[in-house]
Amino acid sequence: MSGTRAGAARRQEENGDGEPHVRVLARVLTAVRADSDPADPLSEARIAALESALCLLGVDQGPDGAGGEAGAELLREALGSARASVMTIGIAVTRWSDSRRCGRV
Repeated sequence: MSGTRAGAARRQEENGDGEPHVRVLARVLTAVRADSDPADPLSEARIAALESALCLLGVDQGPDGAGGEAGAELLREALGSARASVMTIGIAVTRWSDSRRCGRV
């Protein structure tokens, strides 16, 4: 098995229940979205981090593998989600620091 195929096979492994990791993560993302407050930057950071991970897991599962245009698009989406996660974490840290300074925590 070539390196690319071996990598794809590893990423398509199933969890203990026989369900592919991508589907498990997609279910987790759906549940986190349902329980999240869009006004809370920490909630938004969690969602963005999960979206990034989901994109990364799907990169080489497309018809072209990791080298195709679909893989490149997923990588761009993963990067965008990772950036969003970092930005919203920064906002959460700032709000937490401000609230501690004002004695609200």
